[in-house]
Amino acid sequence: MISFPEARAKILETITSLSAEKVAIDALGGRVFTEPLVCPFDVPHFDNSSVDGYAVRAADGNARRIVVGASSAGGAKPRPVGRGEALRIFTGAPLPEGADAVVMQEDAEVEEDVFQTESTVKEGAFIRRQGEEIAAGATFDVAGRVATPPLVGLAASFGFAEIPVVRRPRVVVVGTGNELVPPGTPLAPGQVYASNPIALVAAIRAMGLEAESRLVGDDPAATQKTLAQALDSFDVVITTGGVSVGDHDLVRPSLTALGVEEIFWRVSVKPGKPFYFGRRSEKTVFGLPGNPVSALVTFHVLVRPALRKMLGLLHPEEETTARLTAEIRRKDLRYEFMRAHLANAEGGQTAEPALHQGSHMQTGLALSEGLIHMPEGLALAEAGTQVTVTPLRWALV
Repeated sequence: MISFPEARAKILETITSLSAEKVAIDALGGRVFTEPLVCPFDVPHFDNSSVDGYAVRAADGNARRIVVGASSAGGAKPRPVGRGEALRIFTGAPLPEGADAVVMQEDAEVEEDVFQTESTVKEGAFIRRQGEEIAAGATFDVAGRVATPPLVGLAASFGFAEIPVVRRPRVVVVGTGNELVPPGTPLAPGQVYASNPIALVAAIRAMGLEAESRLVGDDPAATQKTLAQALDSFDVVITTGGVSVGDHDLVRPSLTALGVEEIFWRVSVKPGKPFYFGRRSEKTVFGLPGNPVSALVTFHVLVRPALRKMLGLLHPEEETTARLTAEIRRKDLRYEFMRAHLANAEGGQTAEPALHQGSHMQTGLALSEGLIHMPEGLALAEAGTQVTVTPLRWALV
C-alpha cells in the first residue's frame, strides 16, 4: 500500500499528453492548444476609426470643411483628405491618407456637405493605429491552455482555419458485479442499479471527453473478454468494483492475464483504499472501488488529474484553501477526503464538513462543493484552521 501523495505523483509521472491533431477553427472551443499562436500580421491591419464620425486634418482646427466622400468598413480604399476637407467615416473603416484625427459624429454639424465642429480637434483622436495592439510575428504562449471563447476568437482573427490541439482520449467505464442492473429494470432480490458507470461517464463527459460504459457479471471468462475488448478499443479503461480481495474480485487477475503491468494497488486513503493503476503499452487502466462515493472521489482526485495531463493541461491538479467552520476529529488517520460545503465569506472561502461521510452515502457527495484534505496522521483540525480543498468542479476548467 502506498500513500495518497505517492499514488498521485506516480500517476502523473507515468502519464504523458496524447498526440496532436488539427481541428477546424469552429471546433476549437474546449480543446487544448499544443503550440503557441503566432500573429501573421499587424493588428489592426491598418489605421482605422474607433467611432462613427468625420476624418479630418487636425491642423485645420475648427475651420469649416467640405465633405468629400466616405470610408466604410470593408469598402474600397478612400480618397485622400486635403486641407479644408473632411471625409465621412464609420467605425472600423480605413483612415484616409492625409487625415490624422476623427471627429465624433455627435460633435459634428453638417449641412449641405459643409462640416463644422466646435470641439477641439486633437491629432490622433479616435484613431486605432496599425499594430497598436499586436505586431506581426507576436507570439502568444497558449500551449497547454484550454481554448476559451476569447482565445478561439483571437485565433480566428488571425485567419487560421485549423489549429493543432491535443487529441482527446477515448474512455470506457466497466462496471463489475452480478448485482448490477441498468436503471429502469425491475430490481430482483440482492440487485442494485448500476449508478457508478453512469456517474463516471457523466464526470468524463463533463470534461468534454467521449465515454462509454459496459457491465459485466462475476464471471472470469466474461470479465477477461470485456476487458480485452476495452483495451483494444480505448485509450483509458476505468473499472469500478472487483479490485479488492474477495472471491468475486476478478479485475486484477484478468488484467494480469491480459498483459497489463500493475504499477500499484491499494492506497492509504479514505475513501478509496482498493484503488488500482496499471498500463499496457500506451493504454491506461484505473481500477476504482465499488462504493459509489469511493468511486467518484478517487476519480476526482486521481483519475481526473491524469485525464487533464493526457489532454496536455499545464496544471492537472486543482487545489485551493478554505477556512474550517467546524472542528474535525478522527480516529482513522489515513489521508482522508471529507465532503464539504464551500462558501464565500468575509475573510475568504469557508469549508463546512458535510453530514454524511460514509463511502456508501451518496448524498454527502452529491450535495457538496468540495473535498477537504485531511493529511495522514492528523487527528484534529480545529475550527478556523486553513485547510487544502479540492473543488468539486466537474467541467474541464
